[in-house]
Amino acid sequence: CHSRTPEVFRLAANHSKQQPSKPCEAELTRALLFTVLSNFLEQSRFIALLMYILRSSVRDSVCRIIQSDIQHYWNLRIVASSLCLSPSLLKKKLKNENTSYSQIVTECRMRYAVQMLLMDNKNITQVAQLCGYS
Repeated sequence: CHSRTPEVFRLAANHSKQQPSKPCEAELTRALLFTVLSNFLEQSRFIALLMYILRSSVRDSVCRIIQSDIQHYWNLRIVASSLCLSPSLLKKKLKNENTSYSQIVTECRMRYAVQMLLMDNKNITQVAQLCGYS
């Protein structure tokens, strides 16, 4: 079975690049991807590596949400809901990362403001509006 591993990887890669036109093609792509994944699962360190890669900080998650629409009036409740957390749990998790919601919002807006001032030659009033300040 292991002698066919490179062939399965190649097939999975080719099928995942194509848009399936029939349900059976989509099912084949899915089966091939699961086969590839099962090969990795046999490696004892794969799960630990995958968990390490997928674990991002709450701060980074909050920042990504805010940066997705910097002009939007974000508040703790909306961001917490986007992360499937309660506002109090989000505050607690951010405190454990030595930061706060308001600190992250300010940092994201300031970073965006600097980018706008340097790259787009906008004035302070325009940049403030683009950053969500009214």
